[in-house]
Amino acid sequence: MNDQERPARWRPTFGRHWESVIVVILFVFGAVLAFGYLNWLDGQGGIGGDFRSTTWGPGEAVLNGRSPYPEPDLVTLHFLTAPYPAPYLVVLAPISLLPFDLATGVWMTALAASILVALWAVGLRDTRCYAIALVSLPVMASIGLGNATALLMLSTALLWRWRDRPHHGAVAFSCGLLVKPILWPLFIWLLATRRTRLSVEAAVIASLAALAGWAAIGFDGLAEYPALLRAASNAMASNNLLVTNVLLDSGLSLRIAALSSLLLGACLLIGSIWVRSDLDRFALGIAAARKSADLHRIRHR
Repeated sequence: MNDQERPARWRPTFGRHWESVIVVILFVFGAVLAFGYLNWLDGQGGIGGDFRSTTWGPGEAVLNGRSPYPEPDLVTLHFLTAPYPAPYLVVLAPISLLPFDLATGVWMTALAASILVALWAVGLRDTRCYAIALVSLPVMASIGLGNATALLMLSTALLWRWRDRPHHGAVAFSCGLLVKPILWPLFIWLLATRRTRLSVEAAVIASLAALAGWAAIGFDGLAEYPALLRAASNAMASNNLLVTNVLLDSGLSLRIAALSSLLLGACLLIGSIWVRSDLDRFALGIAAARKSADLHRIRHR
């Protein structure tokens, strides 16, 4: 009997079973960590803390005809506001009509949905990855606090999906810019990849929307807005695990730490121009975007 006539040998399928077991273990471990964190956060009164200070509270001020922005001198780590641009606050002001607990639930659901849609937009179809992503500690922490970072994730995911559809991509990108302008380094990616029309349309849409948003609140707080950005950023300077904060913990001054972080961002941005892969360029542009937040620390220190 030659090799072609021999019956196929039975091969064990332990590989697939073990793969499923590992996924379940990761999911359970992530769920325990995530829900443990949420319980701890709830005990500290921190569920929806970012949402209250950055969206719900300012939205209430907008609805009552008051400025949504505090005086920069009042901003501390214990009285912190993330000064989102006026269009963001105006568009989301209606959620402040709801009681805080109900509004927090609606907002957390919207953030979770944004993450799922973002994963779908970039082509992920494995439902196990969706489940693990939702119970991962960084995602659960962001959702639990009500942080708007998930909206940036959705904006950049849709920008990538529609990178060759100027109108759609411009709307997606401009929405992200109106949540946090730190996404501006992606303009470099667009120009480097000759997507000039998309970049111009996004700049025009974001500029007009910003003007309309500030006009809607009577331009309250516009003159002090750069100082407010600086105060909020400096208040958080030693409270997370970014490059700047690690360098601060090493004993460097805020100015030197911010400059080092900014130089790293510049290197990432230059790398996004010189690499050949479109995906690598995009990823480096996003990494550089986070470092751009240190610009005002250096200018005003």
